[in-house]
Parts: sequence; C-alpha cells; structure tokens
Amino acid sequence: ESLEGYWDDGIPVGPFESCEMGTGNTFRSVRVAYCTARAAWACLPDAELGDKLRYGVACFECSIAGSFYASFPRVEWLDPEGESVQDVLPMLLHLDENQPSTSIIVTATPEGLYIADHQPESDASRDSAVIRVHRDVDTTANGSRGIMGEEAVIGSLPDINAVVGDTDLILDSMGVPLPSPHLTQLSIDGWRTRTAPEAVVFLHGYNIPLEWSMKKFAQLIAAGRFPSFIKPFVFSWPTGKVFSYFCALDATKNERTIADFTEFVISLRDAGIRKLHFLTHSMGVRVLCSVLESAELRKVFRVAANRATSTPQAGPVDLMDIRTITLCNPDYSLKEFRDRHYRIMHRLCHHINIYVDKLDNALWYSEIFTRSKSLGRLNRPLYAGISGARCLDVDVVDSSGLQDNMHTVRHSAFNVNRVMVRDIYEIIVEGKRAHQRVGRLARKRGNFFTFMNTPSAVTGSIV
Repeated sequence: ESLEGYWDDGIPVGPFESCEMGTGNTFRSVRVAYCTARAAWACLPDAELGDKLRYGVACFECSIAGSFYASFPRVEWLDPEGESVQDVLPMLLHLDENQPSTSIIVTATPEGLYIADHQPESDASRDSAVIRVHRDVDTTANGSRGIMGEEAVIGSLPDINAVVGDTDLILDSMGVPLPSPHLTQLSIDGWRTRTAPEAVVFLHGYNIPLEWSMKKFAQLIAAGRFPSFIKPFVFSWPTGKVFSYFCALDATKNERTIADFTEFVISLRDAGIRKLHFLTHSMGVRVLCSVLESAELRKVFRVAANRATSTPQAGPVDLMDIRTITLCNPDYSLKEFRDRHYRIMHRLCHHINIYVDKLDNALWYSEIFTRSKSLGRLNRPLYAGISGARCLDVDVVDSSGLQDNMHTVRHSAFNVNRVMVRDIYEIIVEGKRAHQRVGRLARKRGNFFTFMNTPSAVTGSIV
C-alpha cells in the first residue's frame, strides 16, 4: 500500500490518501468537525439532549475508488473536545494545504468574473483575468526541506510524520506540506489564492446518530476532493429514531434547537469565518428554515448582494455571507417553502439549489404523514405562485433519472453518486449556477434542470 499523509507514532491518522498495490483500491481520510448538544441517540429527541454544546473533530477513512469496503467510512475520534469552533478549527488539517495552482476555472457571473480558489484584490479585478505561467518555481525558500525517502519528521508536531514519494517534502513552521520545489504554477494578476476559511455546514435528516451523519458527510468531502479552504462542519440536532417522526418535526423548530444553532453560527463568526455554505438533507431543511426565521440569527448575516452590483450591501465587517444553500431531497411542504421560507432564504442568499426526485419513496410516506405535497418530489419548475407566471430564483435539479448508487428508497445518494458529488462541488467551490454546469445538466423548462445521463440498460451493442 502506498500512503501519503499524516502519521502518529507509526499509525496513519489522517488526513491521508492511500492506494493498494495490485487492486488499485483507493482510500482518502478527511477530517470533519461537529457541533452537537446530543449526549446519545435515543427513541425520543428530548431524551438525547445534554447540558451544553460540544465541539470536536473526527477522521474518516473513506473508499473513493475501486472496491468499496463495507466497514467504511471508518472513524477515529480526535481528543480533546472543545467548547467553541475556535478550539477545533486548527484541528481541521487538509492533505492539500499550500498546494500551488495548476488549473484555473473562470466563470462569468452578473457580478463579474468568478474564479474558483481565488478572490479579487479589488472590485476592478472582477472585470478581467490575466493568467501567467511560472515554470520551474523553486519553493525551497518557503520552508525547511524534508528527508527524501519513505518518511520525514514534521517540525513542531511531535510524533507525527509524513510519507513522501519520489520528491522532497517541504514543510512550513507548523509542519504542513508546502509545494514541492521546481513546479509549474499559475497566477492571476489582481487576484490572490483563497485562503480565508469557508464553512460548509451539513444539517442531516431524522433517525440518524451523530457518527452516521458525519460518515455520510465525510464520504462527500472525500469523494469530491474539496479544497483546503473549505472547512466541513456537521450540526447534529436531536432526531430521535424511526418511530419518532412527528417528535422530530417538533424538534426542528423548538427553542433549544434554534438557540443551539444560533450559538454555533456565532462561534463560527468568532473564529474568523465570514462565508458559509449550508447543505441539508431530508428533514434538515426544516431546521434551516426554522433558524433563519430567528431575528437574532438574521442579524449575523449580510443581506445578499444585488445581482446588478458587484459588491454586497454595506454593513459591519463582522457580518457573515451565506454563499450557497443546497437542499438534498428536502422533506418540506412545497407550498410552505414557496409562500414563506423562500423569501427569507433569498434575502440572505441568491444561490439556492434543490435536488428533487419524483421517485423518492421516503418523501412519499412523508406526504402521507403531513398531508402536503413535498418539495423534494417536485417534478416541474418551482413557480412563485400557482399561476405559473414567474419562476423563483432557485435551481431545481431532477435526479429521478440517475440509477447508479441509488438505494431502492431513492432518498440518499448525494454523497456517493459521482455525478451529484461533482455537481455539489461546482456549486460550493466554483459558485456555478445550474445553467453554467452545461456538461452535466440540461434545462427542461424555466428553473427546472435534469442530469444528462444514459440509462444503464443502454450499452455499446445498442447504440
């Protein structure tokens, strides 16, 4: 097995990436942070709650290519737990820290150019991008050279080593790998590499414990190879178990859940994070809708930028920007979202994505229980009203045609289906709207898109 990453006393601890010789099975270990008030997973949500919020980090080794092991993702909890985001943020190490830019994706938006992994030095920079190639860049001046061979001791981190391959390993003062010497790099005049941390907050559905929700999210982060400035967090709310559906509905909007989430977001802000991405699955959308109704929490966020301007609305510098909101198989009333919560979300974020599946059996049961049409089973554009005269400013993506990695319930494939994983990556990292993801999506009508995929029954002998 060839392994590159972090070690502790001879044991790989993550982040790391490994590949089995012969089989080619590939694994990637990522670190994911969590915030929760849950003390245990119980039948009823109220029985799960502890005295206060807990913060921590865990390593998850995930299969990403070749054979997928049934026992993966495999978790290793890191000590100690913390009392705030500031305590755990330094623990979110990334395998690709300080790596050079070798490819650049430029996207045209109404606000100007958007360049993945980069940010403009001024508003004027949004109108142009001059890309320069730097060949044979010697990076050895940025850090001390590691030992060439199988292993190199990392400076200030005791008992932790990093495997290197056929090239030297360059380390900064904190023991983080720097770019290897003599590389070809790219730079953009008037732009700098994005290094400021951006948090992706995952809100899971009901009937799931903390560890399972983190495994689900970690698989997405590992398979998607999200860059180092993306900091993954799970906010785990008390869900109860399978027979507590209606109790879980109440838990999504009770005062304790809203207060805990508000405290968590403020802790993100106090740790220096100013840009947020929300990713929800199933009933997690109800938690997000409930907390965004809180006037106290809305004070933390900046009103979304006007699409006709290149700068966000003025306000205190410590306000946070919600960059994207992605709803996967949302378990929520279509009418309630359209008539009420859309306006609240859109005031704070102009990049809202909704993955729907008309064949989602879990949401079919939800429609029976709640006696309302589910947003997650939408099979047409999302209009502003029943007249259908105007589409809402959201991207609705139909996953009904996808067949790979789909459970028979068709309720949870966003973290394992490669097409969806890459689509979510382009939403969060590259800021692309659905009409810009042209190699993967086709517009059916209005704001309703579908994946361009070939049915599994179609083979080369047919076409």
